[in-house]
Amino acid sequence: MSLNEQVYLSAHAIIYGFFMATCFDMMRISLASRKSTVTLHVVQAFFWLLQVPLLIVYMYRVNGGIFHFYVVIFLLLGAAIYFKFFRHLFFTHLSALDAHTKKVVKLIENIANKLFFKPMRFIFRTISDIMGLLKKIGLKVFGKIRRKKPTHEEK
Repeated sequence: MSLNEQVYLSAHAIIYGFFMATCFDMMRISLASRKSTVTLHVVQAFFWLLQVPLLIVYMYRVNGGIFHFYVVIFLLLGAAIYFKFFRHLFFTHLSALDAHTKKVVKLIENIANKLFFKPMRFIFRTISDIMGLLKKIGLKVFGKIRRKKPTHEEK
């Protein structure tokens, strides 16, 4: 294997290690709201059970079927670079994205409330009031027409 191919392979390993660390963090962020540590550990186990075969296939395809120990070192280096220098940026941008997403969702809720829910509430209240009024009128009109039950004295 030439020096160019080895440098290319090393760069690929660093990028793949960075990618694996990013995916691991994304998985942990998505599970952060869960209170069960058992769920977290089970999902992490499945994550690594998925990542290891992908890593083996990746190394086999990029390396041409040859396993070089330095590839593992560069994978770890890529993950370390992510955790040391980029993790904080990732979380900062993800938090900012979360804050903006919450604002957009709140805006959509307000628009839906003003354009749909408030008019619907008004319509249902109006119909309910009209139905209540019709009921009162009906009871007054038909209540007088109703036959009175004969008492003992009238029989």
